[in-house]
Amino acid sequence: RNVTMDSCVVDDNSSDQIAGPLLWGDDVIVRDSRVTGNAAVESFGGLTIVSQHATVTGTVIDGNTADGAAAFADYSGITGRDLGDLVMTDSILSNNVSRRGPSVYLTSARTLIDRVSIVGNSSSVYIQPVEVTNAPASNLVRPATIALYASETTFSSSTISNNIGDGILIRGRFRPTTTISGPSSTMMLPSARRGPLSPPVPARSISLTVSHTTIADNTGDGVASLYGSYDAASPSSVVFDHAILAGNGGLAGADVSTPSTTRFSLLQRTSVVPVGGPGGGNILGVDPGLLPLSWFSPVAAVRPLSVDSPAWNAGDPSFVPPPDTDQRGAPRVVDIVDMGAYEVQEALVLPHFTG
Repeated sequence: RNVTMDSCVVDDNSSDQIAGPLLWGDDVIVRDSRVTGNAAVESFGGLTIVSQHATVTGTVIDGNTADGAAAFADYSGITGRDLGDLVMTDSILSNNVSRRGPSVYLTSARTLIDRVSIVGNSSSVYIQPVEVTNAPASNLVRPATIALYASETTFSSSTISNNIGDGILIRGRFRPTTTISGPSSTMMLPSARRGPLSPPVPARSISLTVSHTTIADNTGDGVASLYGSYDAASPSSVVFDHAILAGNGGLAGADVSTPSTTRFSLLQRTSVVPVGGPGGGNILGVDPGLLPLSWFSPVAAVRPLSVDSPAWNAGDPSFVPPPDTDQRGAPRVVDIVDMGAYEVQEALVLPHFTG
């Protein structure tokens, strides 16, 4: 069956489990809706989707809370459970509080997060599932804003900022982004580890692409990965393209702590040196000069570039859209494309020497 949630408001509900909407169907559409202030004692505080094809657009998911774990963790923002594909655009996930797990947990085969703000969320410890037996001790418990358990995931023209926890924590098996395949196997966990809505969790290879996106000032690492009995991450599995990752991880963390391939991106601190992608153009070890989080619409919270930002006009000179716009909807290319989710709309005017 198909489920559509259009121009709806679901707010201030409370429940032991599933306080917000649970949308379960073959095709799910959520459009121009608000899911706010819902509280679950155990899990599923915000929006929960179980579907093969899901689209979320123009939606605000704010101020939801969840206290306990159903399968692996709590889900106080938005959850995609066993989706064939998930597309989320022009939406915001903000100020959600998960006390024992991630705010966002995705298990789709294909995921596109485009022009989405994920800001001000609070996540607590992430318990490594029992099937991973040889992960380093530092990986066993860590907070994560987004726990990613998906085959192909792209973050485009989006902002992940000011969250408590890692920006993106990658789970599961890795594979190169040039390979396209579905789930390779199904892994069953002991029933005590699964809640009533928790189908078997597929053991998938993961590829992550972060393009024209800003991941900044999260208390945990910007992008991190858990690994153990699965394959270790390879540089071809994680790709940064015209991205900014800066100010993450506090004093001891890093903006990127997983192998990656990077092109025309600014990475302020890395614990794993990235491999240069086509065209190079990377800026490493430099402060990007981001301004504080600014709201340009109810669903667009973006980190603007300061006038002296090294990311301004630092993108690929040969770049041709798409994307046609930055996260706010402003033209994507002014002079030369910028790095990150924000495009400065004034052309860079160099001083004219007349002496």
